[in-house]
Amino acid sequence: MIHTLLVSSDPEFFKGLEPEFNASGIEFNTETTGKAALEKLPIDLLIVDENLKDMEAKAFIEAVITQSPMTNCVVASPRSKKSFHDFYEGYGVLMQFPAWPKDDQAKKLIAHLNKIQLLQTQVR
Repeated sequence: MIHTLLVSSDPEFFKGLEPEFNASGIEFNTETTGKAALEKLPIDLLIVDENLKDMEAKAFIEAVITQSPMTNCVVASPRSKKSFHDFYEGYGVLMQFPAWPKDDQAKKLIAHLNKIQLLQTQVR
């Protein structure tokens, strides 16, 4: 079971991910502030809207990886791929979602997480 936290100031922001997550058995909770989300750590996967109202997403990611370094982070951002990479380089962000992600992003993420899990079991 992958414990996931979806963080956005808009409670509807991640609704497009929910059907695929439910179908794949991904357990998720939501928070509307970075501060509240930090109280939920540790978790396996964090998906955050870059436009949080209470803190900068980059500062939020830094706080997450400081408290819970094994948490996989995904950021929903309208930035170009290059701008996103340059901005979040060194923060261990797993992938970028577009703003208002849908089921196809959820499917890509699940496939990526399955590859990571497969690699981890091969290393053991």
